[in-house]
Amino acid sequence: MNQPIRQHWVPKVYLSNFATEESKLAKSPQAYVLNVKSGEEFVASIDNILLQKHLYTIGKNDAAPNFVIERTLSLIEGAAAASLKSMAVGEPVHCDKQQRVLVSYFLATLIMRTPRILVRQKRGFDSLANDPASSLPEHLRGDDHREKVKVVNDWYQSLDETGQHLVFLKSLVSTAGIIAADLRKKGWSLFLAEDSFYISSDDPVVLYHSTERRYGVGTPGVSLHVAISPKVMLMLGDTDVANEVAIHKTPPTIVETMNHLIASNAERFAISSTSFAPIKSAILAGRGKI
Repeated sequence: MNQPIRQHWVPKVYLSNFATEESKLAKSPQAYVLNVKSGEEFVASIDNILLQKHLYTIGKNDAAPNFVIERTLSLIEGAAAASLKSMAVGEPVHCDKQQRVLVSYFLATLIMRTPRILVRQKRGFDSLANDPASSLPEHLRGDDHREKVKVVNDWYQSLDETGQHLVFLKSLVSTAGIIAADLRKKGWSLFLAEDSFYISSDDPVVLYHSTERRYGVGTPGVSLHVAISPKVMLMLGDTDVANEVAIHKTPPTIVETMNHLIASNAERFAISSTSFAPIKSAILAGRGKI
């Protein structure tokens, strides 16, 4: 039996929306990929990008590795697939309660499943170990809280690589449900790029706050942006949307700003259904400036 060893952190059900026009119906669709660090651009099969062996496998070196996380993620992807395809062409399916639930779980796992989260987890505990006072929120800096945090941090630091990876997997599952609930409470809007196109990246969901430096999905004032397709952007915000059914036409200048946000959020790769040539220099120059 073939086991799902090659595991996408950005799933193919999403990446297929960014397939090139000529490869959309092919067995192995392709997309344009831009290395935002080196500026190199190339075309690759979505089968072979944004994946890692055993990223979600429990006990990868065991005689019988456990693929329950990967298979659970696949179920979530499958459940949201039809809704994502409809949103990709501008249908406001998020107005339907059940479809909103499915998409919110998909987006929550999309936020939590990237390798970057594992790196941030390690850095967070390292910061607690090296400078606990400045690493904690102000309301948790009392002696009682610091002692409890120290116990948890000492436990984490004692774990080997396998143990720390297991913490990542458990937090993926437990935190995704909390995030999905927060997402469902927000106002959802679709934005259409008429005369230009949206890109995506290896970390597709962009969280943005105009003033705060540290924030999360539930922080007041946070908005989330994710390109569902080259033509449609989904935005979630704290403000109730007067007409969620409407799809808002977006001028090229705003699309350009959104693409800068997406590229700035990328760890290494941006993704597009068409060549980056017309926007490449602007994206690379604007990366990190918003």
